[in-house]
Amino acid sequence: MDPLEDFGFPFAPYPIQQEFMETLFKVLEEGKLGIFESPTGTGKSLSLICGALTWLKDFETRRLEVLEAKVTILNFQCRNVVTENSD
Repeated sequence: MDPLEDFGFPFAPYPIQQEFMETLFKVLEEGKLGIFESPTGTGKSLSLICGALTWLKDFETRRLEVLEAKVTILNFQCRNVVTENSD
């Protein structure tokens, strides 16, 4: 899934909502500060929720992948130490 294409919006977002979510995702991804405004009735709340939760889910998935890779490396290193010490 490309998070910039699928934000879990409950219906097809309007272009302004899609742009809002994409920009929010990018700001969060880059660790920047964003100030967002949009006219009343443009779906800011839902866009903010969907964009932020999509970023959080993506962030946590990547974080878990990194941790799993580190565990795999540590397990491999531990097996090598045990093998070397048993010789």
